Amino acid sequence: MMILGTFLVAATVTYALRSSVTVIGRPVPDWVDRIAGLVTPAILASMVSSGLLLQGPERQVGLPSPAVVAALACTFLVARQRQNVAMGLAVGLPAYWLGTLLGLA
Repeated sequence: MMILGTFLVAATVTYALRSSVTVIGRPVPDWVDRIAGLVTPAILASMVSSGLLLQGPERQVGLPSPAVVAALACTFLVARQRQNVAMGLAVGLPAYWLGTLLGLA
């Protein structure tokens, strides 16, 4: 529930900053536009890192499974090579599923 709340707050702040152009009637300063563009990736990174590093029902810090590490490597390599995050995710998710089926999780 906390992740959903964090996502909704980030989405609301980003929407408010970007829609302020029409409400105020003048362009947003460049520094505000740069910050607004970084909000969504920062929230996504925080959700992914907490999901990877906090393990078990007590949410203890631990190392991710080999399936997760392999999927991250595939995602990173494809996204970096193709300059396309969606393609990286399209390769990384099946890599994780395959790793789980092979018992690496």
